[in-house]
Amino acid sequence: MLTEKHLRQEYYGKRRSLNQIGSEHGLSPGSVAYWMDKYGLKRRSVSEGVYYRCNPEECFQIRELSSDEERLLKAVGLVIHWCEGLQKTNSRVAITNTNLDMLKLWKAFLLDIFGVNSSKLRVHLYVHHNQDGEALKRYWSEALQIPMAQFDAVSYTKKTCRQLNYKGTVRIAANNVKLLSQLRQWLKELIESLNGGLRLTGKASVLKTDAR
Repeated sequence: MLTEKHLRQEYYGKRRSLNQIGSEHGLSPGSVAYWMDKYGLKRRSVSEGVYYRCNPEECFQIRELSSDEERLLKAVGLVIHWCEGLQKTNSRVAITNTNLDMLKLWKAFLLDIFGVNSSKLRVHLYVHHNQDGEALKRYWSEALQIPMAQFDAVSYTKKTCRQLNYKGTVRIAANNVKLLSQLRQWLKELIESLNGGLRLTGKASVLKTDAR
């Protein structure tokens, strides 16, 4: 017999599957499902089950905003993604830019607002064929305070760099479908709020988005 407390702990707390729980107790997944139904415990959808198998530990935990600075950072991060972010994706939350300050703000947004585990950030560097990619990777690692181990292999373009101060283009990303969904929802709410404010002042509402 499986108790309700044990099922809640294993299924919801540890996010284990029916098969995993059953194997531990010599039961079939169907038997575990019987006890869950008996206690009125809701089971995951197929898509949720796939998500938990791919993400045994959540990579982010949304922080409660307690200051004006944090609320401002949230708004800035959303606008950065709206303008510079990767749009055609099902799971990647990322921006690509050359500006160090913008990249630092994006990183702060991911870590301080979304609570993304810093070890889950991935960085990709794009440079021209006549540049020292490894040296520039070290530069960006130090400037962004992100370990070299979290950098992908450098991508080289066919262009020739003629600007002495050009240090490549950087993409900072976190891969998580729920993270992307929450960001898009926040952005939608921000735009609707701004549009509402414009209507109240009698100005034309011009903010539109295809964020979904």
